[in-house]
This record gives sequence, C-alpha cells and structure tokens, in this order.
Amino acid sequence: LLNDGIASAVIVTGLDRLFGDEVDTLTVTRAWDTRGIGLHMLDMGGIALDTSSPMGRLFFSIGAAFAAFRRAQIQEKVKAAFQHLKATGQRGGGVAPYGYDLAPDPARHGKLVSLVPNPVEFPWLQKIREWRTSGRSLPDIAAQLTRDEAPTKKPGGKWHPATVSRIDKLDQTHAYGVENTRIGSGGAR
Repeated sequence: LLNDGIASAVIVTGLDRLFGDEVDTLTVTRAWDTRGIGLHMLDMGGIALDTSSPMGRLFFSIGAAFAAFRRAQIQEKVKAAFQHLKATGQRGGGVAPYGYDLAPDPARHGKLVSLVPNPVEFPWLQKIREWRTSGRSLPDIAAQLTRDEAPTKKPGGKWHPATVSRIDKLDQTHAYGVENTRIGSGGAR
C-alpha cells in the first residue's frame, strides 16, 4: 500500500516492533519522509513525529536507540532463560521429538518439561535406530515405516526420507535414552 501510494501513514505500537535495527529504522523513515509518509507511534500517544525537522529527527533517533536497546534486552532475557532451562534440565516448550511425549513435572508445578517415552512411537524409534546402525538408507527406512503403517507425529502423516533423517539427527544429537528421559540430566535434551 505504501509503494502504491494508497496509504499515507504507518501506525505502529512501537519502533522495536517495526524495524530490525537503528540503521534500518533511520534509513526507512528517511525514505518515508521524502515520500510524505507519516509515522504514528502508539507507545508515544499516537502522535505523528515530524522527522523532517532537525528536532524531530533528534527525538526520533533517540527513540530508535531506545527501541534497539529494548530489543537487545529482550533477546538477552530470552537467551538467559533458555540457558537456565538447559542448565537445570528443563524443556522450554515446542514439540516432543518422535518417540517421546512431554509430561508434567510435579516439581515444576505441572509444567510440561520432561520427556517420557511414547508407548506407541518409542518402539518405532528403536527400530529406526537399529536400521540406521545396520546401514539401511533413509528412503528404505521411510518405505519400511510406511509399509508397516508406523505412526507419525501428525495423524495421517506420511513417512519421507527427510523425516527419518530429522529423527535420526535429533536422536544422535540429543542421545535420547530410555533409562533417563529427564531433559539435561544425561538422557534426552
């Protein structure tokens, strides 16, 4: 809409939600200024900031620096949270790998942070391990799983060599094990 000249303004909750970094912020908004496109920021009361004037550009540049600072703080907090989860043997979420389910951990107030073997998928995971160890190819394993009607994570899903490869790589990378499936404690990660 901006490129077609249909819209004459951009309304955004905050600069940190619109641009990737300070350089991008300043470059894009300067181009908008030359085309007469206004920017309204809701976190500043929805006011339009005249970035074509020196004073407006100064305030906007300071706002862009604070937005970059805020983005960096958020990234730092997220990274620290994931490091903490990994260090304390917890799972941050996502989908359980093939052969496992996420289970509530009473010590973590019922949050889904532990992996437990899925009784239907786990035997198939063991077969995939055996077949890969014996040298069977990914297409051959996928075809065998399809013939044997092995369950997939998605109901009605089909087995493809790429799927078997992902399962195999995750299994090798994280060394999922039956004896200890608590994440980060020497078993699954």
